Amino acid sequence: MIENVVIKIPEKHPDVIAFRAEQAKRQELMNNLGSKNTELAAAQQRYIERKQSLQRSRMQEEAEQLLAGVNARPIGEDVMVIERLQHDVEVIALALETQKPTLDVLQGRFDCAVCEANSLSYVRIERRIYRAVQEAAEAGEEEFRFFRALEDAGVHAPSLRPMRLNQIGLASDSQSRAAFHACEVREHCAEAAA
Repeated sequence: MIENVVIKIPEKHPDVIAFRAEQAKRQELMNNLGSKNTELAAAQQRYIERKQSLQRSRMQEEAEQLLAGVNARPIGEDVMVIERLQHDVEVIALALETQKPTLDVLQGRFDCAVCEANSLSYVRIERRIYRAVQEAAEAGEEEFRFFRALEDAGVHAPSLRPMRLNQIGLASDSQSRAAFHACEVREHCAEAAA
């Protein structure tokens, strides 16, 4: 029977609150970085277009704007906007980089809290897997001995077919996957092997 086994820790848990706050800060910085990069690209494009336009007919354009009563913005202002936006992008990128270790620590605390809340479910699941693997290995061992006994009794072409899971191996084989699995469980989740 498959069930939803993950227990969520309360949102009011201090580790969750701290982690969520850092996640929100990071998302806000990422959003800000995206908008600044968009502004920077637009400002750079405007600068390129203005510079190309000025190179083609700088004096003619300025003369037409002067006659039309339009106050032409000096090209130096575009450079200042680009420099300001580049600075903003670099500051936000540095803030994200600076925040990463804090976020990593909080992510670790959050992960530990959730895993701790779910440790009983984990042990229950691992215990079932451990027992199932061991049972399959023992049943495979029994089947192996059964067919060996048929052979010893003189049966050369049994009408019965072996069905053991060779991938798991035999209980008596210290190099079988079942034996390696048992060692792994005893080392990393001893409660499941108990």
